Amino acid sequence: MRYIVVCEDGIYSSMFKVLFNDLLVEEDNAFVDKHLDERNPVRRFLFKVLYKHKVNKYLKNCFEPILKPEFSVIAALRKLKGQPTCVIFNNACFYIDKEYYNENTLRRIKKMFPNAKFVLYFVDSAFQPMAKEAIRLASHHLFDLLYTYSKSNAKKYGYVRVVLVEEAESISL
Repeated sequence: MRYIVVCEDGIYSSMFKVLFNDLLVEEDNAFVDKHLDERNPVRRFLFKVLYKHKVNKYLKNCFEPILKPEFSVIAALRKLKGQPTCVIFNNACFYIDKEYYNENTLRRIKKMFPNAKFVLYFVDSAFQPMAKEAIRLASHHLFDLLYTYSKSNAKKYGYVRVVLVEEAESISL
């Protein structure tokens, strides 16, 4: 199994790179914190304008089927040539980068790469603004697995709970 970790392009991306370091050590696994893998500077500029929130709130990504942006996730999946792959998103991708990673884009990527399993890892509690869009996307069955650290979120939404080390040590068997 190959792994691609998708993180928002922001101040926490290096923290997630460390968090998922054990997965990323293997050759062919990838860490993606840049949205587009466009080589042409004109196309990069065009997408930068089109994906701006003020512009895209009206366009709603309708330009994607015509212009076919080269997402970094797609480029990473293409390199793996159909190998079984786990694509791990953190919930902040869908708050900070919601113009890039939206329902239509995720469905298109899943259709292009049927061997890829999508995992959503909640690093924020459900009441945080960073989690709202991810919860909405999760309710549309875009992910194969949903993980959270929060006991109450796991119970409320039916996500799989990641047990913290301190808790695991205190559990009596």
